[in-house]
Amino acid sequence: MASSETHDDSYRADCERCFGLCCIVMAHVPSNGFPEEKPPNRRCRNLTRENRCAVFGSLEREGYLVCRAYDCFGAGPMVSAWIEADGFEAPGQSRLEEFRLLSRLRLLAKVAREQTLGEGRGRSEVFQALDAVGARYQRSANLDMDQATRDVLRENESWVAEILSRLGE
Repeated sequence: MASSETHDDSYRADCERCFGLCCIVMAHVPSNGFPEEKPPNRRCRNLTRENRCAVFGSLEREGYLVCRAYDCFGAGPMVSAWIEADGFEAPGQSRLEEFRLLSRLRLLAKVAREQTLGEGRGRSEVFQALDAVGARYQRSANLDMDQATRDVLRENESWVAEILSRLGE
């Protein structure tokens, strides 16, 4: 496994290298730090044609607290690189789903470095399994998850949803 410094870098969000995937995939309601309702898989009204946030410099003042708090743990740049390689200017539905799953898996992998997740799975085992999914995706754009990894995601989905719902508080 790579050093923790190198690994931590791969888990860093980089909005400059992303096509605003969180601005499309995420659903929001006013109670979670978003000033209006936004259904999932619909572009935020502030996302420009160039896939940039038109109010990024004033998110808090505009009421978009959840946007500053959200961290995709590097899933956005990873998926955006494949969208760009596909020659598309906008993500298709399958790439949006890849982003949704990868951002959740990478959140769990990040947490797995610090505590045990899932029943009977040690943090090292979980971390390696989740990290391997991202590594395979980065090489091939193939979101390939073995059953154990799918089980970890399923077992922790309500916990991930709870974390995401609290971001704007």
